[in-house]
Amino acid sequence: METIKAEFDVLKSISSIADVAKESKLEEAVFEKLAPELALLANYLNISAKQAFSVAITFTLNANSDTGGVSDYTRYLDCNPIKVLELQKDFPLLTEKGILSVKRGYKRIRSFNEFAKYEYMVSDQIIKSILINEIPNFSGEPDTHDIFKVLEKIFKLSQEREEEEITTGELFKMFNEYLKSYAHFPLIKHIKQLNFEVEDAYLFFLLCWKSLLGEESVSLISTLENIFDQPHKLIHYS
Repeated sequence: METIKAEFDVLKSISSIADVAKESKLEEAVFEKLAPELALLANYLNISAKQAFSVAITFTLNANSDTGGVSDYTRYLDCNPIKVLELQKDFPLLTEKGILSVKRGYKRIRSFNEFAKYEYMVSDQIIKSILINEIPNFSGEPDTHDIFKVLEKIFKLSQEREEEEITTGELFKMFNEYLKSYAHFPLIKHIKQLNFEVEDAYLFFLLCWKSLLGEESVSLISTLENIFDQPHKLIHYS
C-alpha cells in the first residue's frame, strides 16, 4: 500500500476540519475557510468536499466514543438538525463505498426521516489507512481471504438482528453484499449456483458456523425467531 508524503498528513487535515467546524452552526463560510483541508481529504478518499467534511466530523465523533447519530452531529456543530439531515443525504453513498459503516440506533426515536434512525462510523479499513497515513484500497478486493472469517461476519449479522441493531431486511441486504464480495470462495460460489432464496442461503451459512463452533444441536425455531422480525415468515419453515 502506498504511503502518503508527510506534507499530506490526512490526520492533521481532519483535526483542522474538526476544530473549525466545532460549534460553527454549519455555515457556508466554514467550507470556504476549510477549502484546502477539504480538498486534500476529498482527493484522498475520491469524494466531494462536503462528503469529506462529513467523514471528518464522523471520524471525530467516533474518536470521542460517539456513534454518529443526528443528535451527535447537531450537538457538535451546534446547528439546526435539518442541516444535519441535508448533510447526511450522501451517507448511503459513503456507506456503499465502504468509507462509512452504519447500524440502527439504540435510541427509540420517532423520526420523519429515515437517516435519523441510524448511527454512522468510519469503517475500520479507512481508520487504519488514516492512522498510518496510507492510501486506502478501493479496488473492491475482498478484505479477507479466510472463509472462516467470512462465516463469522455472516453470523454476526444475526447477533446484530437479535439485539435489534438492524432489521431483517437490512440483514439480508448486507448478506447479499457479502455474497457478492466473497463470491471467489468455492463454498459461496457453489451455494449461489444452487439459486437458494436469500433466507435459505443465510440459514445454511448460519448453521455452518454454529456447527464449526461445536454446537451438537441447534434450535431451528429460536434461530429463526432471532432472524425474522415478522412472525408470519416462520410459517415457511414450520
